[in-house]
Amino acid sequence: MLHTNRRFALHSHIQSMNYKKLIALCGIALIAGGTLSSCHKDTPKKDKHTHTDGKTGATSSHQQGPVAPTLPNPDEKLPALREGEVRVAVPKAGGLEAALKGQDLSKMRILLLTSGAINQDDCDFIRYKAKNLEELDLSRVAFGVLDDEYGLKDNKSLKKIIAPATLRRTTNGWFSYTRAEEIIFPGEKLRVFGGALFNERVKTITLPESVETILDEAFWNNNKMESITLPSKIKIIPARCFYFCKSLKSIDIPAAVTEIQKDAFAECVQLERITFLGEAPALPKDKNGQTLSPFASVVWETSGQRKCVIRVPKGKTKSFLEKWQWDASMVSRFEEY
Repeated sequence: MLHTNRRFALHSHIQSMNYKKLIALCGIALIAGGTLSSCHKDTPKKDKHTHTDGKTGATSSHQQGPVAPTLPNPDEKLPALREGEVRVAVPKAGGLEAALKGQDLSKMRILLLTSGAINQDDCDFIRYKAKNLEELDLSRVAFGVLDDEYGLKDNKSLKKIIAPATLRRTTNGWFSYTRAEEIIFPGEKLRVFGGALFNERVKTITLPESVETILDEAFWNNNKMESITLPSKIKIIPARCFYFCKSLKSIDIPAAVTEIQKDAFAECVQLERITFLGEAPALPKDKNGQTLSPFASVVWETSGQRKCVIRVPKGKTKSFLEKWQWDASMVSRFEEY
């Protein structure tokens, strides 16, 4: 009997200890849950339904329903049809295949959309069904491709792309990894240019004066691009903007530019002329406050001959040297105009 009582007491003691542990664990869980709940309230969720307004190209998490198609312009007089050119309206996004019904796609070299709207389904149709298409003019349609979609990315037939004139911004994916030699962004609505990454054949990219912001790595590895005219309103040349643009020979830096970020012109080994139209912009600095050059691998001299020159307004060489913390030996890199 005594042995039984001892076992009962021991069992009760263990149960008591287990209850205490359980209560303690519950308390910890409640505290952790409260903390996580608090963090959850402070960190908004990314809206999975965020999409692009086809009229503006701007991200909108509130818009519902399909993009609004553009209307035909009855006053516009289009030039004469060229050989292999097809012109159609796309009344509704996703309707390009229906609009081209009856056309011999194998003979279509040029496609001009006169009005309407397109979405990712239409871009895929162009990529997989119009395999001989060389020129695409989207300037008159609304662009209903979402931010997390890829647009014309990886299209291997197009040589010339004219983007929608209604775009206000682009992501870096929509026009990337194509074989286009020329990409034109018409109109005066584009504000933010996300880029045209790894277009290894593009020679010319035309940006409108309306662009105010260029995003990081916008022209990364566009190794056939020899020159580009930057819009006058931009204030920052972003990080790795022209990284590995191995054919870039000259560029004018607008007077509004106040900062050039890390490796903006790294590996631009063919650069011959960098013209600054205004004051010396700030350059990146390391953790010790020492200036870092955004011109890594730029070749300044070859066999004692100057290969690349920095052109600055008359009387400004000294201010550039001082702001960039370059010593007097660097003066040979400058030329005043």
